[in-house]
Amino acid sequence: MFLVDDKEVFEECVTKIIEDWVESLSKMGVRGIREEFVKEKRSVIPQSSYEAFTDNEARNRYDDVILLDKTRVKLQNSDDDYLHASFVQMSPGYTLICAQAPMSNTSGYFYRMAIEQQCNVIVMLCDFKERSQKTREPVDQQSQKQRKDSGTKTKTNKTRSTTGTTTRSKDREEPEEVKYQMVQKSYDYVPLEEGDFLVFGALTVRNKKTKSVGGMKGSRELEKVVQRELEITDVRTKKVYTIIHLHYASWPDHRVPTSPFTCLEVCNIARVQAREKPVLVHCSAGIGRTGTVALIELAVQKMTKPDRAQMIAPFRMVDALNEIRMARWHSVQTDQQYVFAHRCVIEHLVDIGALAKNTRVQKFIMDHENFQKRKAAEMAKKC
Repeated sequence: MFLVDDKEVFEECVTKIIEDWVESLSKMGVRGIREEFVKEKRSVIPQSSYEAFTDNEARNRYDDVILLDKTRVKLQNSDDDYLHASFVQMSPGYTLICAQAPMSNTSGYFYRMAIEQQCNVIVMLCDFKERSQKTREPVDQQSQKQRKDSGTKTKTNKTRSTTGTTTRSKDREEPEEVKYQMVQKSYDYVPLEEGDFLVFGALTVRNKKTKSVGGMKGSRELEKVVQRELEITDVRTKKVYTIIHLHYASWPDHRVPTSPFTCLEVCNIARVQAREKPVLVHCSAGIGRTGTVALIELAVQKMTKPDRAQMIAPFRMVDALNEIRMARWHSVQTDQQYVFAHRCVIEHLVDIGALAKNTRVQKFIMDHENFQKRKAAEMAKKC
């Protein structure tokens, strides 16, 4: 990262970058941001092959979420190196690994990747089962035949299902009546209660400690987030690894949370827990909710820790979006998620004292709140 010797000059550059961005934001408004997203949605086609994706169909949760070869995370010391996960660099020394949710036949590989990449934290942005449109993907019982499970569950005082199947999306015509049902979004790869453990080949994953992160923080009421301390033992080497698992289950698929503050708190916790190692983030496909978090983090980094080029050129969120998509194709799925990323960045900049909550900022926040209410009303009618 390029640093200006004079700290005061650097801070002035950062202030100007942020002020110019807020000025452009106030001119665009929520409507302009949505239009920008729609315009750019299909414009970026990464110049990269995806041979590994096509060669490993059984490990892909969705047929149409392509994994690019140039940024994919490769499992080490093996010719069998495939997992649906991508490196997405935020800044020098800060990288996200954006991944699809573990499947029954990839959970062991998922933990192996976390160990090999020295991840200290995993952020899960979906629930194991979620209410979803019937046309989005079939339920497990109607999906493809069950694949061999690479993880064996060991029961303690809790009884949980051991069935794991892969749910995959197909292009279909939208019916007149949209129906919703519970859909498997992630394999049950996490031991939920303290003392519970799961076995994935040579890896034993034990829940050492569970606590709730949420409730009131100052004047803000945060949604529930569960933080688990996982102890992973490799029986072959006898090595023991500790990873913090943050489970933010209430973020709805294809949509956004009711408030930005829980998302920001999860990002802050993950950043601290990472200790300069990659942060492993996943939702179901690893592009919508995960891509939104990546966009928020990249925007914050580019505005608060700009390099030489970023000091000269104005920051544009759409450029950050395209940069994310060059690494993790399809990232950020809806205009609602794109607008939400803007709101989160604004609130973060206000929180760290880099942006005053002036009239322009307050107007954008109000416009976003009204937009959220309209979207919520539309969803209520569908349900």
